Amino acid sequence: MAGEGTWSGNTATSSGGNVGRLHTYVNITNPNPWTSRVRIYTYFTSNYSVSDSSNSVSGWADGFPGAGGSRNVSHGGSGGTTAIYDETRDFSRGFGTGPSGNFSFSITGLAPWGSTTFSVSGTWGDSPRPYETPAAPAAPSVSNVSTASVKITSGATSNNGGAGIDRWQFQTAWDSSFSTGLWSSSEYTSGTQTIADWSGNRDYWVRGRVRNSAGLWSGWSSGTKFTTPPLPANKPTNLIATYVSDTQANLSWTNNPTAERPYSAIDVQRRAYGGSWVTVALGLAGTTTSWSDKTLSAGTRYDYRVRGRNSAAPTDGSDYARASTGASDVSTTPLAPTAVAAAKDGAGSIVVSWSGAWGTAYPAGWCVLDVQESTNGGTTWASLATGLALTERQWTHASPNASLPHLYRVRARATTASGGVGGADLPSAWVQSNVVQLITKPGQPMIVGPQAAQDATKALTIEWVHNSIDTTPQSAYQMRYRAVGTSTWTTLAKTTSSTSSRTLTAGLFSNGTSVEFQVCTWGASATGSDWSDTFVVALSAPPTATISSPPLGAWPGARLTVAWAYYQANGLAQAGAEVRLYDMSSGQYVTTPVTGATSSVTLPTILPNGSSWSVDVRVRSSAAQWSDWTGALFWVEYPTPPEPQVQALWDVINGVAQVSVHNPTPTSGQATPTHNELWRSIDGGVWTLIADTLPPQGAVTDPTAPAAGEIRYRAVALTALLASSESEPVPLDVPAIDHRGHAECATYVSGGPGYGITCRALYNPELSFSRGRRDRTLYWFAGRSLPVEHAGPGLERTLTLTWRVLPEWESDGGRSASREEWERLVELPGPHLVRDCQGRRFYASLGDLTGRRLADGTYSMTLTATEVSA
Repeated sequence: MAGEGTWSGNTATSSGGNVGRLHTYVNITNPNPWTSRVRIYTYFTSNYSVSDSSNSVSGWADGFPGAGGSRNVSHGGSGGTTAIYDETRDFSRGFGTGPSGNFSFSITGLAPWGSTTFSVSGTWGDSPRPYETPAAPAAPSVSNVSTASVKITSGATSNNGGAGIDRWQFQTAWDSSFSTGLWSSSEYTSGTQTIADWSGNRDYWVRGRVRNSAGLWSGWSSGTKFTTPPLPANKPTNLIATYVSDTQANLSWTNNPTAERPYSAIDVQRRAYGGSWVTVALGLAGTTTSWSDKTLSAGTRYDYRVRGRNSAAPTDGSDYARASTGASDVSTTPLAPTAVAAAKDGAGSIVVSWSGAWGTAYPAGWCVLDVQESTNGGTTWASLATGLALTERQWTHASPNASLPHLYRVRARATTASGGVGGADLPSAWVQSNVVQLITKPGQPMIVGPQAAQDATKALTIEWVHNSIDTTPQSAYQMRYRAVGTSTWTTLAKTTSSTSSRTLTAGLFSNGTSVEFQVCTWGASATGSDWSDTFVVALSAPPTATISSPPLGAWPGARLTVAWAYYQANGLAQAGAEVRLYDMSSGQYVTTPVTGATSSVTLPTILPNGSSWSVDVRVRSSAAQWSDWTGALFWVEYPTPPEPQVQALWDVINGVAQVSVHNPTPTSGQATPTHNELWRSIDGGVWTLIADTLPPQGAVTDPTAPAAGEIRYRAVALTALLASSESEPVPLDVPAIDHRGHAECATYVSGGPGYGITCRALYNPELSFSRGRRDRTLYWFAGRSLPVEHAGPGLERTLTLTWRVLPEWESDGGRSASREEWERLVELPGPHLVRDCQGRRFYASLGDLTGRRLADGTYSMTLTATEVSA
């Protein structure tokens, strides 16, 4: 742009009418779109002769330097032009607004006009910078990727072309060149969009472009690749389970993957009938179409289902497939029946019964029961019942031939309805019953008791077992007896009774003799059994016992010896005894058996001083008769040792507690101790035994005591009878200052046998701890915006110790360990014991010992220790 401002003149006129004028010329050019180059040129013109240099020039223009001074104006008779001001400046040219300004210039004192002022003023300005095409944005970012939607955020543009970005657009394609599957979005007023409906398991590229408010679109950005997750896999079909053996079934199926629904793995589940699904094959290759289950057991019907899965697999099992026709089911050989028995009932029929552990192993109709009969001892068999329900537990054979013996057998059978059996039944083994003879005399009964000698002064009961051949119960019995060595029987009358015992009155026989008995029994047959074998019962008086130790009163020891006298009127020897000790405070019995003729025993129970007890004894004769219990009451009373005295001192150099126990000389009524126990408590915690056989006047070194905290010791003195007395707790004073009276914090590390080798880190070492769970892993799952943590149960605590070691030529009297001592300690096998001045104490596995020599000759040492079990 160029032009002149307003001007003034014509205020001075010569006699010839000639005048002068002041002009301003503005010229604006654009060397580039963002720059306005402005030239302001002011000049004086006249048509009259002028010669003057004493005039005065003044003026200004916005953004330019001011004008001043005077100008040499020399015009000839016909006039001329003289430059007053000429400046050029560059201004920034903005979008929407160009640079502009005002100007004003004047010149005064030109001869021949004298004080007349010539002036010019005006404005200048340039047009705005034209809007530009914005730069292509950076590649977009992608998040929250699913087949349902994907969140896409446009990248930023480095140049908006002078106008704000107000539109965004995206394109997606199946390749990086955006030549296949190209899709363009609508224009959006936001750079972040969630776009719905994507194919599963596909690679996509996305790019974006932007438009500014001037309506200019950028080019497309570079592409960003992302992959959508797969859709849940299609269910397999045609699942077939085929029985191979009672331990194996073969499975086959058809996979149905697609590009969007691929198979990354195959899982197989199995359940026993009535049970829950259990995974038996996890993570088979995604192309697998058959698998063998070799973990079956007999006696079960199994059901199978299979799935192909990928990362989109649901967690509720809904993606598993099984055959609705039963083809995915398989049965194994059922368990055989148990306890098969046959018995005649009152109607003349035979009831065959059995048990079975089938439970709910098979659904109705999948397994049945068969019953067969043999009348020739099992040489040939005839079928009586087939296909009985598995829930049946008996079957009645009506109107059997009464003249024949009857033998039965039962089996379980998986039927052809079982999928995968292949048309053949799977029967269990046959299980036979007893033989039933409908009407026959019983077999010879068996007398079973009594099993020990009996007291003739008391009632005597004889017991037997009826031996039915035709399964009918006992209806009557008869008994006879005689003294051993005699020939004449005393026969009692036949008694109608189903009871298989007879009680004879007391005094019928005499002690010191033996009597033999026989029994015969009847069932449904009118003919009784043969007489049983003879059964001899020895008759004798029961033995007695008399306690001689302990006597009634005080017992002076911690172990009890029980003694007794044995007596049996018929001279039978003692064959054994039992001693029963009763604690009156706890109400507990301890019984000790004694064999042979021993008449005393020392019991293992330790009797506390001052406790009260009772002891009972009973004896057994060689005829197996027991006496009644006989008892004695006593209490325990024995002397105790003097109360021990404890002294505990802290060894600062070695970091151990030196503890000594003093046992005073017993006075009258006190016992001499044989040994001491030493106990320790830390910070008011439980008391821990650290020495249990410490001799009188003994001392012990405790290398595991903490280096700070409340530590107390107490001693227990004990005698040979385990009488005890206890000292008062004694505190251990661990000084927190050094030998010069300065505050000091030391850390001790111990190792070797009994932690007897200790190194001391002195001069306020630096300690740092870390603690946390091991095996922390973050897992990302589809549908979750945040990860899920899985951590093992193990805890880990690590201490890092940094301290200074004196140079070789300087010694602190052994108060701190040298570098060589630390090296030897670290080389010892672990675990090691770490204790610091804060009272922390733990067992640790030591890491590598590192050190560096400093300028002053000392060593800076570092050691790590990880806590382990002791």
